[in-house]
Amino acid sequence: MLEWEANSSRIKVPSVNKVKLFLNLIFVLAVFFTVYLEFIILFFRAPQSGEAAYFTFRSLTPFNFDQEKAFKGLRNAAITQYSPIYVYLPKVHITALSARLH
Repeated sequence: MLEWEANSSRIKVPSVNKVKLFLNLIFVLAVFFTVYLEFIILFFRAPQSGEAAYFTFRSLTPFNFDQEKAFKGLRNAAITQYSPIYVYLPKVHITALSARLH
């Protein structure tokens, strides 16, 4: 609380705990940077098309990625390059099992 000194016209200001003030300042700056740091970095170093992003960041709008649609052609191209190790013949398998059971 502010008090008037009897002999002077100055206001007596209570002493401020400098450590507490410093820690509060650090806290406010930390909160500011956690909220706005991503926007600041994206403003100065925007990701370029075809290059890797500098960090992982959140999308401001909903983002839907259809993996089936995006990688279907690549998956089919990879499958055609390899031959199967075995060929599954279900009729042969069924007749062999039925012969064992009878």
